[in-house]
Amino acid sequence: MELKIIGSVYEKLIEISREGIPNEICGYLSGADDVCEELHQLENISDTPEVFFNFNPKDQFAVTKEIREKGTKFLVCFHSHPIGGESLSKDDKKLLIDKSMKYIIVSLRLSVPVVNAWSFDGEEYKPLTISILEK
Repeated sequence: MELKIIGSVYEKLIEISREGIPNEICGYLSGADDVCEELHQLENISDTPEVFFNFNPKDQFAVTKEIREKGTKFLVCFHSHPIGGESLSKDDKKLLIDKSMKYIIVSLRLSVPVVNAWSFDGEEYKPLTISILEK
């Protein structure tokens, strides 16, 4: 399976992940026709933002309203791992309740960011190929 992301959105995802160090950043990617066209960064209100994320409910509500008004849809939930690995953690898998959503982790553990994506196939999370599109 494939996850399509506009190049500028992909670049912004890496940029805000780096800017967020030492904390995890989080948010959504939205778009139409299964192409991620817009990034929505939400405030991480976790008590331990270095290792965990928790959306600010006000931000989440505002983004939901914005996406509905534009007629687009949620496509991806993302967050960064400033010191963690490139995979979904056990906590991530437990807390990712919308199984229809795709998920991205931006790992900053190495000097070059690693961006990976997954979708849930009904039994487990399967890796997705990320395709960067010009637009």
